[in-house]
Amino acid sequence: MKRFLLPAVLAVALVVPAQAIAKKPRHYTGTVIPSGTIGFKVTQKKHSKKKSVSAFNFAGVPVTCADGAHTARGFVSFPVKLKGGKFNIVATSSVTGARLEIHGNRAAGTIQLSGNTAIEPSGTGSNCESGVLSWTAHRG
Repeated sequence: MKRFLLPAVLAVALVVPAQAIAKKPRHYTGTVIPSGTIGFKVTQKKHSKKKSVSAFNFAGVPVTCADGAHTARGFVSFPVKLKGGKFNIVATSSVTGARLEIHGNRAAGTIQLSGNTAIEPSGTGSNCESGVLSWTAHRG
């Protein structure tokens, strides 16, 4: 009987979804001033105090490019540690020369874009700059 118990336990353990490993993510959405939206999620491993911000996305963020005013969009695909309730994202693209800086906590922060950024509805703007823009978010 014990010979069958171990394979059965392993089979059940392999079927348990990844959600059992991490607590349910908390989703946050918000707005950028003067225009635009942001969204991200905060995840925490089960039985751990460590939290991270992931899937940070933004759209409609105003930028001034070499050819005039546009709005930018983007997505940060890697998770970032949430330390003391705060997080910092600094990402650059060696392909386009774009630079993205996001600083804040779960409720508020700043975003800044520069370089050749992705603009809406599609395309890339050259020599773009957003300046430092504020954002606010709420859980929802």
